[in-house]
Amino acid sequence: MRALLVVAALAFPAFAFEEEVDCVVEAPEPAEPLLAVKLLGGGSGVVNTTSAKSDQPGLTGMLGVEFRLTDWLAVRSDLDLRSNGLSWDVAGLKLRGPWFLSPYVSVSATLGLTGGHFSLGPVGAAGLDLHLGRRFFLELEGAYRVSPGETLRRAGQVSVMAGLGYAFF
Repeated sequence: MRALLVVAALAFPAFAFEEEVDCVVEAPEPAEPLLAVKLLGGGSGVVNTTSAKSDQPGLTGMLGVEFRLTDWLAVRSDLDLRSNGLSWDVAGLKLRGPWFLSPYVSVSATLGLTGGHFSLGPVGAAGLDLHLGRRFFLELEGAYRVSPGETLRRAGQVSVMAGLGYAFF
């Protein structure tokens, strides 16, 4: 019987030996970090029909956090400190691209304190995230917040900021 198998292997080599199959096991890609913290600085000014001293353009800073739900969607919250007041943008939605240079748009509600008066209104933002590796990113953002104050003449607050963010977890 063994002699018959040797003769068959010599006569029909394709049937005698199976092809080798390379089995490569790749490590899974690490998950994208879900939580990001960012610190931005820039300028802001009030858009209105009258000019008051408190409405002059000034410096602004922002400390923000975002929780990334998917590659395209995040929930964000920001604290804006301006020369004429402060605002807390509460639980906004951020729609972004998952690329190296990610454009985004965002909408949220803002609670403001300007000149001793509280206000509530919407805020919209658009910008770019430039990813510097897996964790760090540069951010450029323009925002327009409507926070009605004492008068209806106040149309809104415009902010333009740039800064650095760090993603973890």
